[in-house]
Amino acid sequence: MKILSQCTCPSDARAVASAPRAVKNRRCGWCSAGRLNERAAMIRYASSGRRIGGGLALAAGMAWAAFVAGSLPGCLHSNLPGETENPVASVDPNIHPVPRLMAMSIEYVVNRYPPSGGPGDGSSPTFAFNLPEGMRPGNVALIESMLGGRGVRVLPENASTMPIYHVATMWVRGHRAELEMVFPVPSMGIVPGADPVYRGISLELENNLGSWRVKRQQLWNVGTIQVPPIRFVTGWEAPAQDHPEMPQEAPVDGSASDTNW
Repeated sequence: MKILSQCTCPSDARAVASAPRAVKNRRCGWCSAGRLNERAAMIRYASSGRRIGGGLALAAGMAWAAFVAGSLPGCLHSNLPGETENPVASVDPNIHPVPRLMAMSIEYVVNRYPPSGGPGDGSSPTFAFNLPEGMRPGNVALIESMLGGRGVRVLPENASTMPIYHVATMWVRGHRAELEMVFPVPSMGIVPGADPVYRGISLELENNLGSWRVKRQQLWNVGTIQVPPIRFVTGWEAPAQDHPEMPQEAPVDGSASDTNW
């Protein structure tokens, strides 16, 4: 990702000479106490499943953490779908904790924005999920098991009959992650036989003392995040085993709310 050469602090929007060094060292009125400019803008690429319309939401503090995390051994640095301009980031969606974070995020969105029949109790699936390209069947099965029978992978036989929750993009930077999804909105006047209306949501996740939780969420207007193409994973494998170093997630923080980052 590229960092725009502009300070975007609320109290000082003056352009600076260059980036990222200038952004990192910039001390405007808002960050005069020594804090980095946590709202330096980052370019989002308007590709499939990416936010369009020039959305600028990630923080410079996250960008700096990304640089540090990508430079240290053992720290995950991942972009999904892959960005060829970032040679450091992994584009493999099967690396832990990516599948677990996807399952956690899907559950979070379904609980708060359920399909028309409700989120379900696990007795039968009430929704299907669509994942980024390259997911192995074992990790898809792991996500299904973590959803407790409420959600299943999208398949040719259910793609036209079940509401689909799409994981569009995901970034993991050491102890922080951001994920974008689109979900169907039954209350927005869906006509039988017509395509569903989808709304976008961004989640910011944080690993605090070994436990992942959703820290913030941001809802987007219809059409802001593009609906990614359907990717069928038809092969079947036993659920992948959890990574031995991957801790259990803490309960989702109920304080997460719609907010601008």
